[in-house]
Amino acid sequence: MDKSGAKRLADLHQLWQEVGFEPWTWNGLEGMKRRVTFRKGSLLGEVARYYADDHIVWPAPVPGAEKMILEKWRPADEVMSHRFLLLDDQASGKPQKKYFFLGFRGWLEVLVHRPGDPEVENFRDLVFLVNKAWQYAERQKGGEAGGIT
Repeated sequence: MDKSGAKRLADLHQLWQEVGFEPWTWNGLEGMKRRVTFRKGSLLGEVARYYADDHIVWPAPVPGAEKMILEKWRPADEVMSHRFLLLDDQASGKPQKKYFFLGFRGWLEVLVHRPGDPEVENFRDLVFLVNKAWQYAERQKGGEAGGIT
């Protein structure tokens, strides 16, 4: 994915906001982030709550971004899952995973993905969004009218 392709995806602010994402930067990386809340309820009310943080990272000027995230990312309070979808020209095919304190403090998953490639099990929702946004951006580039299908 070239820089202009990443720019077209990044410029789809309204689309990303509609699905709960907001701009995000960290250690030279930039992209979009969202926090999903999971609640467990009962007749007495809420008994548990935890969060999952999802990140979509545009092609990084930082070499070895996948390795850097795996080494430097730290757990956050009440966040069980940290997922990073790194967009690039070459897909890794398999997510890299790291557990914090044997999984009791959560886990981190990092996947390198090329827009348009098939979905990967643990990242199905994020890959779907990126692929649809990529299709839309490509249509806009080509001058076609129409929405996301």
